Amino acid sequence: MSGFFGIFRPQGGPVDLEAFEQMKSAMNREGFDGMETHVEDKIALGHLMLRVSPESQYDKQPLKSSCGNYLLVGHFRLDYRDELGDKLGLTQAELEVTPDSQLAMLAYQKWKEKCVHHLEGDWAFVIFDFNNQSLFIAKDPFGYSAIFFRKSGGLYYFSSLTDCISGISSLKNEINFIEFFRQSIPNVGPSLNETLLKEVYSIEAGSYLIIDF
Repeated sequence: MSGFFGIFRPQGGPVDLEAFEQMKSAMNREGFDGMETHVEDKIALGHLMLRVSPESQYDKQPLKSSCGNYLLVGHFRLDYRDELGDKLGLTQAELEVTPDSQLAMLAYQKWKEKCVHHLEGDWAFVIFDFNNQSLFIAKDPFGYSAIFFRKSGGLYYFSSLTDCISGISSLKNEINFIEFFRQSIPNVGPSLNETLLKEVYSIEAGSYLIIDF
């Protein structure tokens, strides 16, 4: 599974580059197909690539839309690609060289947040909108993909791995004892979006979050 991470500062100004480098180090793994990053005012995104399908050889993330208005990172294993390609107006030849990330980008451009109703499979992704200066975060209803996020000092830190967030030296990590005890009680189970770390949350399955001003 590919990994991704990033930092968003809604009010503008440079992101925490030291924290971003720490997230990059925490994400890096052997056996993957390379890491790429994109950093500019307000937003920093990173992606660790793992190519597992024929069309993934064409994948490159962070992915910028052809119009230049959107920037995406995520993990994808999309089902029913032919049906989605038909909805997006792609020919079979085009679909064969279109990675899942590009399909998700085209879906977002066509349907915005309603794109989540058209994407089947195992996926989680983040899109930065340059026009609205906002961040769209979404996760599928049933897969294993995940997105975790934390807000601190006006910054949003997010990643597909909790290690990338818990490893930031400027942030204090504390055990979420309420969630710890909740998970230890039979027939209760974990909360929908809380984790074992205080102030570190997960995106609930089948939901999305928009972060702006």
